[in-house]
Order: sequence, then C-alpha cells, then structure tokens
Amino acid sequence: MTTRTVSLFLANLTIGGAERVVVNLSKGFSDRGYNVEIVLVEKKGELLSEVPENVSIVELDVDRVRWSILPLAKYLN
Repeated sequence: MTTRTVSLFLANLTIGGAERVVVNLSKGFSDRGYNVEIVLVEKKGELLSEVPENVSIVELDVDRVRWSILPLAKYLN
C-alpha cells in the first residue's frame, strides 16, 4: 500500500488563523500516517518551530504569492 502525501500551501508561517490551522492539520495528518509537506512562498514565520519534525517544508523561493502559481504547479507535477 502506498502512503499518500498531503501538501498544504501558504505564503509563510507568520502568526495568523490560517497559518495555525495549517500547522494543526499537518500534525493531524502526520499522526494518521500521511506524508505531509507544507509548501511556502517564503520559509519564514514564528510558527515554523511548531511544525512537527516529520513534516517537510518546501520553499518556492519567490517574492510574491502571485508569482508562485507556476512554481507551485511545477512542484506538484
């Protein structure tokens, strides 16, 4: 059986409601045996330290969210 991967996308992990939800979702999916990755426009923010060690963080390394669509599509392919 293949382990499924869940990818969660955000601009960054600065403190906010959506960011907190993504961190909590990553913990929940990970606890249930999924491979989890958080795809960020920029790898920064106070919540980075709360991401579980077994959750991958991928940085698209672009300057703006609007420029992340093509790199995100290429990454997910």
